[in-house]
Amino acid sequence: MTTKEECDRITNYVKEKIIDFGYPLEVHSVVTEDGYINSMFRIPHGKLGPIEISERFPVLLVHGLLASCADFVNEEKGLGYFLADAGYDVWIANCRGTTFSREHISLDCFKNRKEYWDFSWHEIGYYDIPAMIDYVLSITSRSKLFYVGHSQGVTAFMVLLSSKPKYNEKIILCCGLAPVAIFNRARIFPLKIFSYCILLIQDFLNFFSIKITELPGTSMVRRFLRQGKNNSIMRVLCLSYLSLTSGHANKPQAETMDLTQIGITTTNTASWRQVIHYSQVVKSDVFSNYDHGKSRNKEKYGTESLSAYDLSRVSAPVALFYGKNDLNYHEDDVNTLAGKLGNVVLKHAVDLDLFNHLDFLYAKDSIPLLYNHITNIMKKYK
Repeated sequence: MTTKEECDRITNYVKEKIIDFGYPLEVHSVVTEDGYINSMFRIPHGKLGPIEISERFPVLLVHGLLASCADFVNEEKGLGYFLADAGYDVWIANCRGTTFSREHISLDCFKNRKEYWDFSWHEIGYYDIPAMIDYVLSITSRSKLFYVGHSQGVTAFMVLLSSKPKYNEKIILCCGLAPVAIFNRARIFPLKIFSYCILLIQDFLNFFSIKITELPGTSMVRRFLRQGKNNSIMRVLCLSYLSLTSGHANKPQAETMDLTQIGITTTNTASWRQVIHYSQVVKSDVFSNYDHGKSRNKEKYGTESLSAYDLSRVSAPVALFYGKNDLNYHEDDVNTLAGKLGNVVLKHAVDLDLFNHLDFLYAKDSIPLLYNHITNIMKKYK
């Protein structure tokens, strides 16, 4: 369990880092329809100062599972700074349950744990993202924005537009980085085993009426990563650990990763149900809502069985960027996803065979390999 004091330390650390790098920072709070109060970090312009407001298009960055706004700004070459310097008004999400977003209009995440943590990435897509989109558009007096999601940030986007298709009209373009939704050909065999084990653990907990709320162990992982100093055995161990979830360590691209700094904020916090939900999708090969069991499904959805999210309702332009060494999905899964979405305008494999899940955020050459391609297609939709 991450304490309030640690949450505050992480938040203050990231605020100071953005300012120390020479960028302006605003912190905004957004209240969702179901009462969660989430923070957003805004970098309104780059180091060179603001440009004409008419040219400053808002872009919403949404992090993945066990991540946060920090992963877009931890390094000076981070995507948040890159987009700000490219002339965009950058808004970075902190979804419910992260160390940055622990508030609620009536629940205390520490005292009302069962109620507060009762969400998966469905609620993030259904409640958090639309609230953030509406807030950004209101503050900027715009009718549309750019959306850039990484991993779960893409999952949440697809949940939103398949569930509330009116939001298609509010998206100029979505750039989906490391898009996870289809796992039919996921190459990481441990992912399949992990998912089955997680579901077996959940069955065991259900049998004894034990409820896990916040995903355990994130503080321990952060402490572990902070030991990964350069040229140390611990760094080798840390990179080996990251390889299990991201793809075989891309040593040339990982050499600039400062794990002692990244480990202050990442791995970030999440709910147990977010992991369960992904495990259900991996096992069933169906991108669908959370399975509560037949009786509660009937109560919650009106039917005992679940139907897949209708991805054909996602009609906003979508550009998919994927890594060939990302073990969370297979290239065939990206092709399947592209075939289901209503308006895929680009499908781009990063031009480096060893590019993995974390490289989207921390690769040494992320700018020429990825970020330039993102802004190139965004320019076409301005």
